Amino acid sequence: METPTALVFGGRSGIGAACVDRLRMVGVNATGLDKVDADVRVRRPVWEVINDVKPQYVVYSAGVTALDWLGDATYMDFKRIMDINVYGFINVLQGLLDLGTGEHRSIVAITSDAAWRPMRTSLNYCASKAALEMAVRVAARELAPRGWKVNAVAPGKVSDTPMTEYVDKRVMELRGWTAEEAEDRELVSTTLGRMVHPAEVAMVVVSTLLGPQAQTGAVIPVNGGR
Repeated sequence: METPTALVFGGRSGIGAACVDRLRMVGVNATGLDKVDADVRVRRPVWEVINDVKPQYVVYSAGVTALDWLGDATYMDFKRIMDINVYGFINVLQGLLDLGTGEHRSIVAITSDAAWRPMRTSLNYCASKAALEMAVRVAARELAPRGWKVNAVAPGKVSDTPMTEYVDKRVMELRGWTAEEAEDRELVSTTLGRMVHPAEVAMVVVSTLLGPQAQTGAVIPVNGGR
């Protein structure tokens, strides 16, 4: 029996890397890609790697943010965030469509609870994740006749990732908080009393990706109850 294959975009760090590890643990031949392998905003390299691998499973974990107060937000930051967080996902889907019809695939995008949880200094990021969530739902409806499943997993703040490291540092700069004040405010915002770990998010991603259930168009929160 042929080993199933997976591509994880944004799979060299954070949640994406945890997804690669988890997929390999359950016997899937998973490849993690970063911007050096294939810039998700550029059609040719993305489509070429999809055509080479012909994956049955895809995780879209590529994502960026930039924190600023509304008055300091720039068009270039907005464009970069939307291009990577939303258009990149669309570009990946188009590359998969180019493989032809009749293929059954499962795709999970990493969105965020920022899609419905407004956060100061994160207008561009929140808007991009709301757009990505709707892109998942639309794609799920369009691709259902092909037998494809398209779902999303929406973490809150996740420990031990490059994005969280950036956010922690930038929040202290913007708010004038100490590290202790920032941590205290984060901890009281979750029922769990801590941030979720990348491996915990990956477990939900992989069960959604591989599960036999007919579910599609779903957005599953993994945010410690915040």
